[in-house]
Amino acid sequence: MTSFRNILFLISTCFMCLFISCESSTLPSDEVGRSSSSLITKSCSDEMTAIQVLGSGGPLPYDARASTGYLVWIGGKSRLMIDAGGGTFVRFGEAGGQLEDLDVVLLSHFHADHVSDLPAFLWGAGIAGRVKRNLTVVGPTGNADYPDIRTFLKTLFDGDKGVFRQLSSIPLDVVSADASGTKVTTVFKDQDLEVQALGVPHANSPTLAFKVNLGGKTIVFGGDQNGRNPAFLQFIQNVDFFVAHLAISEAPGLAAGEDISLLELHAPPTLVGELAATGEVGTLLLSHLMGLGQSNPRSAYFSLSNMQSNLELIKKKFSGTVIQAEDLLCIPMTNRRLEQAQ
Repeated sequence: MTSFRNILFLISTCFMCLFISCESSTLPSDEVGRSSSSLITKSCSDEMTAIQVLGSGGPLPYDARASTGYLVWIGGKSRLMIDAGGGTFVRFGEAGGQLEDLDVVLLSHFHADHVSDLPAFLWGAGIAGRVKRNLTVVGPTGNADYPDIRTFLKTLFDGDKGVFRQLSSIPLDVVSADASGTKVTTVFKDQDLEVQALGVPHANSPTLAFKVNLGGKTIVFGGDQNGRNPAFLQFIQNVDFFVAHLAISEAPGLAAGEDISLLELHAPPTLVGELAATGEVGTLLLSHLMGLGQSNPRSAYFSLSNMQSNLELIKKKFSGTVIQAEDLLCIPMTNRRLEQAQ
């Protein structure tokens, strides 16, 4: 009996040690591309108005970040979502977001790292009973290579021929915004929230940047772009927050499997800094951060592999506050210039 009790004690002690170890440990920063302290997350739900990063990564799985997505909290409610890349559905739950509170989903373009979790969100919304009011979904016009937002949603959710036809019962208000980059379109407006869209160049993919106006504050989600639309400078002029995608380093090579420079897809650090400086933005939030791991010969092309030097290039151009995004990072919209995030 004593021997049996000792065995039970040893087993329970081992499980307790394993539990404590799992709870107290964090991944080394060189494994995840960020400092271990920043893995501690903060809920945005108590903030009256805030931006929360659902996914700070891109299409690559090597940096332990969800793909692209953001949440805007208004009055303590998760009302506005920008993009729905892989992993953002889980992050939405971790953030305390409520599907029934969502008013608008803004889709910048149809690359998988920006839209692949959309069916999961709608499936969850259906199960949660969010069928009492329409959800507004905004997306770009199309071209020869990509569908427009209406065709995209119809292909996925049409009740007769859609891939996810069982989700056709979720009521959607679909808004198409011109992605040519020549005009600003108001895509949503209610008492305390206005959203505008402008097309931005992202190789051959029709892509939108979004400006969110609420409570006297303005946020621009720049989306994936190469930074070369002159109209975008006016679009970001004097905004409080500019969410810029820093996917690549200063002198990248060709995109994987394509005869196209990454500079046609994304803006390099110097240009990101110039845009923020010329636009006189308040706070610059760097997201869509990408890494391949040091063993890959193409790793130097992407932002995380050279983050310190990339930040130095940006700060040579832009003297304001710069924040490096992390999944679930919450930023209250208070002062125009925030204290430097540590």
